[in-house]
Amino acid sequence: MKIGLGSAQFGMSYGVSNTMGMTGEGEIGRILDYATSQGIRMLDTASGYGESEKVLGRLLPAKTSFRIITKIRPVKSESVDDVAMASIDQGFSSSLKHLHQNSVYGLLLHQARDVLKEGGAKLFAWLLEQKLSGKTAKIGVSVYDRETLDAILENHVLDIVQLPLNILDQRLLGDGYLSKLKAANIEIHVRSVFLQGLLLMEPESLPSYFSGIRTHMCRLQEFMSDCGLQPIEAAIGFVSSIDEVDSVVCGVNTFSQLKEVVKFSETTVPVESFKRFSITDENILDPSQWRLA
Repeated sequence: MKIGLGSAQFGMSYGVSNTMGMTGEGEIGRILDYATSQGIRMLDTASGYGESEKVLGRLLPAKTSFRIITKIRPVKSESVDDVAMASIDQGFSSSLKHLHQNSVYGLLLHQARDVLKEGGAKLFAWLLEQKLSGKTAKIGVSVYDRETLDAILENHVLDIVQLPLNILDQRLLGDGYLSKLKAANIEIHVRSVFLQGLLLMEPESLPSYFSGIRTHMCRLQEFMSDCGLQPIEAAIGFVSSIDEVDSVVCGVNTFSQLKEVVKFSETTVPVESFKRFSITDENILDPSQWRLA
């Protein structure tokens, strides 16, 4: 199964369509148990996801069947100096302690551009050290754009790349780009499948910030309806139908939401037919740019 379980909602209130706040620990336990029973093996978290790592550490067995991926907090300084490296090293040690694990499957830079900063070579060397020491099986980056990833790949070898991809955000689909990553033996993990829930909302209920794409979203909804697809089914099917994608990271707030994700996990859709709905406006595609207040 390509579905991986995102855990941002386990540690903080996350998502434009989320009206429930942070998921309760009892519900998280049900989600994890069901994910295990359904063969979901990838579990994505980060030190920046509030209490997520601590909650997972309390609920997961020491020898969990999940392949855990966590991420290092972004470097706040302009360069990667000794102080930043000490903080990074301590942060990863804390992540392992919070998760109650001796090692993780994947360790990623939450802000890929950190490795391009002055002193970034030390950061990547540190990542390699964690891999050689057995604290992580694979290393990689979480990226937002092709340019950053290309700049990193010029000098570094990655095992995993986590990138945004959904019906609206198809920037990384052109020119056989994903095929080139696979040829380099890189695992492709896709996030923002629902674009923080935006793709699952009724166009009429979108916050005013998205008024510029409301008509576009209405057309998309009509197309999905004509194809006999529910929004969640189309969103999952679109990404899962891309051969190069190894893991589709889906965050859920409730057990019932996960059941719905699993229900549609094998949906296939003609990817080409959705190309007309791609947009390029980063103010929409990048949630960090959203101004919803």
